[in-house]
Amino acid sequence: MKVQDYKFGSIIIDGQKINSDTIVNKGKIEKRNKKGTENYSGHAPLLISENIPWDCELLIIGNGMSGVMEVDKEIIKEAKNRGVDLVILPTFQAIKKFNLADQTKTNAVFHLTC
Repeated sequence: MKVQDYKFGSIIIDGQKINSDTIVNKGKIEKRNKKGTENYSGHAPLLISENIPWDCELLIIGNGMSGVMEVDKEIIKEAKNRGVDLVILPTFQAIKKFNLADQTKTNAVFHLTC
């Protein structure tokens, strides 16, 4: 699995163009369900209540083009509790890291805007 392109608001993974925040979970592409973020104005943070793809050794979170999407501190704590290496980077950098990572051990969440 490889991210081939990323532009503000869209990403191409293995030839598939996606126009929403994206989760890569065990090689499958899923749309990020921002459940629980309805009450936030502006940028919807990544919350512990969302479908975080924990079944991995490395979880990469792309927190937007400018790196401004907040990540719930509970996600950081939960990663430590589960023994999952967590990397949070602006989405361009997160994609580079993801493309170089062992895909059998890596999951990702990519925020495509902000």
